[in-house]
Amino acid sequence: MRYHEQTPLHRNEASGVLSGLTRVRQFSQDDAHCFVTPEQIGEEVERLIRLVQRVYGDFGLSFTAKLSTRPAEFMGEVATWDHAETELKEALARAGLEYTLNAGDGAFYGPKIDFDVTDAIGRKWQCATIQLDYQQPRIST
Repeated sequence: MRYHEQTPLHRNEASGVLSGLTRVRQFSQDDAHCFVTPEQIGEEVERLIRLVQRVYGDFGLSFTAKLSTRPAEFMGEVATWDHAETELKEALARAGLEYTLNAGDGAFYGPKIDFDVTDAIGRKWQCATIQLDYQQPRIST
């Protein structure tokens, strides 16, 4: 099940502070939530990685990927985290995307893949994120 929202946001910036992607007068914040079974994680994450590759490619944006793994303080079981991290690594490999490991920088509820775009003067900006939340849908009995 996939949900998506695209919300226009507006800013009234002072003269001289607008600078391309980072300081604009209006932009659209998009957010999506995909609810999948454990067996669907790899395929769905690979699909999202390919979407990021296509969109950034269409705009000629160079980017790098970082895989952030289990932090010192986390929710859930180690085995669940191990499975989640393995699924993300395998999705990155199937999409042919090199990445760096950002050990321990995942959210307390799940690992993530961050995409940093590079601007015209070589600065990196974190843009898209694929965040795996293995804890929110968990039901206690």
